[in-house]
Amino acid sequence: MAVAVLAAENITNPVTAQIVAVQSGFGSPGGATVQFALTTSGGGTSVTAWVQTSIDGQKTWSDIACFAVSGGGTRFVTVDGRKSIPAPTVLSEGGLAENTVQEGILGSAFRVKYTTVGTWNPGTLMTVEIKTHGD
Repeated sequence: MAVAVLAAENITNPVTAQIVAVQSGFGSPGGATVQFALTTSGGGTSVTAWVQTSIDGQKTWSDIACFAVSGGGTRFVTVDGRKSIPAPTVLSEGGLAENTVQEGILGSAFRVKYTTVGTWNPGTLMTVEIKTHGD
């Protein structure tokens, strides 16, 4: 699978639980690499972005990664969709702990939900990209 852009959002005013359009058609990925980047010239306090997946036709969403930043930069994580979860697990939707991942669940659709705090200077851009593999 090629790299897909899940979000390319200009950040200015504070928002809470803003959802970016769904990207679907990923098949049954075994894993994913997710890259988060925040380009900023200042202002603002923080950005938290949850990368989410759905395995039930986009009826419910589950966090697979959470990026929480207070300044610019690029970060990435890998998520193993084939990792065993040995006991029933309550999945979160916008509640995964900051800078963590939830392995063991990858569906065919992805989206980003984000919250920003403070007013960011013009030109602040958040991008989230995903590359799935093993599908």
